[in-house]
Amino acid sequence: MADRWLSVREAAERVKRSPVTIRRWIREEEITAVVGRVRESKLIEVDRAMRQRAKRCARRVQIELKLGGRVVGQIALNPTNGAIEGRIHLEDVRAVASQSKAAITLTE
Repeated sequence: MADRWLSVREAAERVKRSPVTIRRWIREEEITAVVGRVRESKLIEVDRAMRQRAKRCARRVQIELKLGGRVVGQIALNPTNGAIEGRIHLEDVRAVASQSKAAITLTE
């Protein structure tokens, strides 16, 4: 089977990436472009390597929330999508707040 040459737009669609990402790979010499086109086989190889690299680098950051020395929740930062996920136990926050001299306002 002959290796196809793809435009930046076609390449982006093929590997479900942004054209900006494909251009960055070209600029950073991860992949070579000839007259604005890239080889499909090399594109797939680079995409696979980049996804594996991202998986190795991505790790969740766990954070334990303490108030007055008492654990009131846990959250995690998801590096894949930047989301913050977790729980805060409002009953514990209220209990610590009622014993504390500090003013704490809770909005639910």
